[in-house]
Amino acid sequence: MDVQELIKQHMSKAYSLAYGMAGNQGEAEDVVQECALKVILKASLYDETLPFWPWFARIIRNTILDRFRREAKMSSLDENSGQLTMKEPGLDAIVEIAQTQESLNASLAKLDAQSRMVVVLVDIQGHSYQEAAQILSCPISTVGVWLHRARKELKFHLVADGVEL
Repeated sequence: MDVQELIKQHMSKAYSLAYGMAGNQGEAEDVVQECALKVILKASLYDETLPFWPWFARIIRNTILDRFRREAKMSSLDENSGQLTMKEPGLDAIVEIAQTQESLNASLAKLDAQSRMVVVLVDIQGHSYQEAAQILSCPISTVGVWLHRARKELKFHLVADGVEL
């Protein structure tokens, strides 16, 4: 299959991953566009016997980490990411969801890039430990350790912000 077709098939997941890491729509769009161009230019490096998504996701991850290093700062997650939705919620439910989402976004923003990445991949995007390990280029056991530590730190920040767990 043509690499451009593979990019098109994975564009939604690519944007979701970039958005989860970068924290804002504009940055995510820029990263996905930059990575798609990288993939097209380096298509000869892709091993067609392996799944495309982990390779593409690793390029996205590395690009975002390079941007973090370059900028020497972390972007906070946008308030609109991962919004919970309910059918016709009452005003109290809407306020509670907004406050919880705001606290979650603030707490995620306090995590280092590695911790945020593993939480986004496994807990938000629903990747398996094995898929996350491929994307992060590390053993599955390392994903488990990083995720455990990230969840523990995330819980600490949420509790400190007054969220009842």
